[in-house]
Amino acid sequence: MIHRIFFIILAISILVLVSKSPSQPFSLSEDMAFESSYKKTAEVNEKNLDYGFTQYASRTTSLLSETKDDDLLGFKCSDSFVRSNQGLYLLENTKTANRSKKRIQNKEFIEYMRNKDRTIPKGKKILSGKICELENQTILLFYSIGEYDNKSSDKARPADVILYSHNNQAFIEILPRGLFVRSSSLETASSKDHMRCDQIFQINRKQKLLIMCEEASDWISNYFTYHVDLRSGKIEVLESCMNKFEKKLEIVCN
Repeated sequence: MIHRIFFIILAISILVLVSKSPSQPFSLSEDMAFESSYKKTAEVNEKNLDYGFTQYASRTTSLLSETKDDDLLGFKCSDSFVRSNQGLYLLENTKTANRSKKRIQNKEFIEYMRNKDRTIPKGKKILSGKICELENQTILLFYSIGEYDNKSSDKARPADVILYSHNNQAFIEILPRGLFVRSSSLETASSKDHMRCDQIFQINRKQKLLIMCEEASDWISNYFTYHVDLRSGKIEVLESCMNKFEKKLEIVCN
């Protein structure tokens, strides 16, 4: 009887320890401009508001409307960020009092990304990304890497340098909370041109993620809706929309 009580107490202690031990490389902070509450589906416009490009069409719309909230995990995300050539992480939409881009100050996050920078292929650098947290406190780190001209990058805006980068790859890093779970990473997409994959629509309770990727080259903007299984690593294209502009805008979705 005493042994049984001991093991029960031990099991409870381990559970409490696991629940209080994030084992994640960084914690979320206010300077990342995180959303204040979890949501089940992100508001993503069918058309890009800046240029009028079509980002998704009927297949994505149908899936979003058919999926019930009870089947979805809540999530909240930071502002998207870009990395300057000096290694600063700048929020894309959050400004300081003097209207300049706000920097991420989170030391743990910056150190984590510096370590990651040392492991990526020679000649490539981290370009852009976003951080999201699921309601089970799993962190999803979306980021892209690529190549660009170092000689002109110091004088240009980071967003312009990234837009004209090449040989891009986009990744998702899954950072669960808990002592006895491992982080994992998977490559979402790649392109000889600029590409980023950090526009999340929703994620269901089976860890299947619906996300939009954007690919940009001269006179063409492509958008892809991907279904990503975070458990198996399987990735499938649900829908793609090509926006090609020469004499007039040509849009093809399939």
